[in-house]
Amino acid sequence: MTNTTALATSERAASAARFRLRAAACFITALVLPLPDALALSLGRLQGSALIGRPVQVSVPVTLQPGEELNCVRAELQQQDLLTTPLAWRLDRADGNAVLRLSSSQLVQEPVITVRVTVGCHDQFSQGYVLLADPPQREVVPLVAAPPVATVPVPAAEPA
Repeated sequence: MTNTTALATSERAASAARFRLRAAACFITALVLPLPDALALSLGRLQGSALIGRPVQVSVPVTLQPGEELNCVRAELQQQDLLTTPLAWRLDRADGNAVLRLSSSQLVQEPVITVRVTVGCHDQFSQGYVLLADPPQREVVPLVAAPPVATVPVPAAEPA
């Protein structure tokens, strides 16, 4: 083996060792550093529907860590031709489950709307939900049945 080949082999070995050392340092750093608050929670699938001509009333399941609070929440209703409207929100907790209830004071006027939810004070997490609004339901007027007509038996004609 020549000196050049031996030198190239030792450089590759040293480079691989540096790479393994850096990878191990990154892994240990990731384990030791605290995670931001926003990463400890998650938002589930939107539940509910939108009807044109009615206010939005939907809910989003929220996964929180034990003892974690949901303080900084911003929710908005976006309709194509209208200004963005803030949504009122309320966090309901029951049996270890948390649900974020969202409602609007503005009526849905567009067939496609977006509900955007942003949570977290310093480290923010945002999720958008696109909904297809159903048209207003028409009231069906029940048909009133005509009262039954009394039938009178007609006597059979006698042969002549």
